[in-house]
Amino acid sequence: MSLSPEERPQQDPPPDTSWVHTPPALVARELANLPLRLLIWIHNRPRRLGRERFRGLDTPVVFAANHASHLDTPVVLHALPWRWRRRTSVVAALDYFFRKRWLGLLVSLLFAAVPIERTGLSRTTQQRLEHLFAEGWSLFLFPEGTRTKTGRMGRVRSGAAFMAAQHGVPIVPVYIDGTFQSFPKGSTWPRLHRVTVVFGDPIHPPEDGDHRAMNDQLRTTLTRLAQELGHSEP
Repeated sequence: MSLSPEERPQQDPPPDTSWVHTPPALVARELANLPLRLLIWIHNRPRRLGRERFRGLDTPVVFAANHASHLDTPVVLHALPWRWRRRTSVVAALDYFFRKRWLGLLVSLLFAAVPIERTGLSRTTQQRLEHLFAEGWSLFLFPEGTRTKTGRMGRVRSGAAFMAAQHGVPIVPVYIDGTFQSFPKGSTWPRLHRVTVVFGDPIHPPEDGDHRAMNDQLRTTLTRLAQELGHSEP
């Protein structure tokens, strides 16, 4: 997701999904995700690598991953340690997932979703993000902004780095392998294919707050993680 550093004039505010951060919503979310996790287990036999990097790391952080499939979000959330998953919200494009009320409610319940404009954050969104970080909630997003059509990682946009630098939190790079082969864009049902989720070393914001430097590190780390799994990424 590409997030512009500039705010845009406030128009219609994005829907309020603060209810997803309440204890009853957490219980409902865990129960609602059980069938999805079972499906992932059966079809994808997920491997989780790099979880030792969470030792000594405090919340909140920004999780930034490559994006190949609608499977990516539940696969990564499933791979997170419990204490992290229970306080992680997923950034969801306002113009895609919240066009229909039922879809917005579904992704909000399943993924503790936060609706965000693709470009130019409104003042309402900025305030909500600030509140979430202050409450210790981490955010998970896809800096490419859309799913790949080829299986190769696209351009890593600066949204995740800008958000992390602005709020003074680390980025945790996440490389996802296998979801493109299992459930690429345009598919109607996932195929059997092993999926691997690799967590990289946290990238801490520089003292000068330069989000471009963080973004360069993010791109380099994602490329390295891909290469360690035997892929050649741009």
